[in-house]
Amino acid sequence: MFYNISSVNDSRGTIFISSRLTSGSIFVNVNGVTLCAGLRSMSARVSVQHDLMENEILLSKDIIDYLMLPLDIKYQVKFDSHSIKLGPVIGLLMSESFDMLTRRRLKDLLTYCLIYPEVHGLILAISEKDIDFEKGLVKGYYYSPNLKEAALPWKEGIFPLPDSIFTRIYISDDTRLNLQKVSDNGLFNSKYFNKWEFWRMMTKFKAYCGFIPETKRLYSIDDIDHMLSSFSSVYIKPTNGTLSRGLYMIKKDNENYHVEDKHGDKIEHTDSREEVQKFIDDILSGRGYLVQQALEPIGFEGRHVDFRVIMQKNHSRMWNCTTIIAFAGRPGEICSNWGYTLKFEDILEKYFHFSQQEIYLKKQEIISACRTVCGILEMTGENYGDFGFDVVLDKDFKVWILEANKRHFHTVPLWNNDEETYYEVKANTLRYATALDGFKVY
Repeated sequence: MFYNISSVNDSRGTIFISSRLTSGSIFVNVNGVTLCAGLRSMSARVSVQHDLMENEILLSKDIIDYLMLPLDIKYQVKFDSHSIKLGPVIGLLMSESFDMLTRRRLKDLLTYCLIYPEVHGLILAISEKDIDFEKGLVKGYYYSPNLKEAALPWKEGIFPLPDSIFTRIYISDDTRLNLQKVSDNGLFNSKYFNKWEFWRMMTKFKAYCGFIPETKRLYSIDDIDHMLSSFSSVYIKPTNGTLSRGLYMIKKDNENYHVEDKHGDKIEHTDSREEVQKFIDDILSGRGYLVQQALEPIGFEGRHVDFRVIMQKNHSRMWNCTTIIAFAGRPGEICSNWGYTLKFEDILEKYFHFSQQEIYLKKQEIISACRTVCGILEMTGENYGDFGFDVVLDKDFKVWILEANKRHFHTVPLWNNDEETYYEVKANTLRYATALDGFKVY
């Protein structure tokens, strides 16, 4: 149920609720409860009123002022004998400072709010520098679809610090740890890890991760030679980076080293270890690199194919696959970026002649592997709810997981002209945030 909250001027420290609520299964201690909204709370008396509607709650003005609650939106309410909680109060932590919450950024954030009628409550656009941990307050904007006269339905104000917070920006360790503590780990997707850290986490559970390619830190040609003694070719790639920037493939034919860039162009062909070492030293300048077992992915027409698997939590608080999208690279290139996208089912059926049953089973295999990785990543104690996995199938159709992207492009479904899935990706983050706060999605 969604509740209308109104202010009462002629009382202090009192919450007025309908007698229809107390006549049901809800038991409230009328002598005193703790009233909560986000991370702000105060003690209040309860007054049961026979003339109030069931979905109507009145708060004395001093409570409204302390909790910093807008009254032009509806809330969900959780009752028990000693507390009443208003919510959900959800933070979208999407900028470093208030000034960076520009009109354009606020417009972009509207896509998260399309399911607002399913949750209601206080949805906040907030910034890192405007969090006041001492007072439990934050400056930002709240979403209100009732602000019809405004160009954008966001209104500036100061609000209670949210119980659940979703972020897609880098925040300081101090901010991250403080938010995790005060919100009881209600902050999610805040901890960054690079490709090397990901691989180290996975290798702790090697028995469960036969789908992670062998990976080492790259310091010298000795690391490449060590890997080439086991594999016919290797990739070297930055520990931090996206879109295959800085990606190279190295093969060795007898004593000859062959180096190709991501476009498949040969940039080095030599039998001199010294020349290869110089190449490595040049690319390592100021940057960390990995050397990784190269896979032979499925492909067609000279195009490499890999997959983006979007795994998310929703109101169930369980990991689910929102979608799998296939990327087909440009002919001759060693990666799939800058090509085009297809539906997972279509590419397996059209180019690899999978039956519907085979497509289903392979999809479940991929999802199972990704779900295993999600569980391992959560063993660190961090709260995650939104991953984009880079997955390949090799020539034997074995599943391999290359990377877990915590800030993956939510727009990827749009590359496939799939608006419905794009909005589902956005909606799931708000659904999960609502569940984290202890409220329902209707």
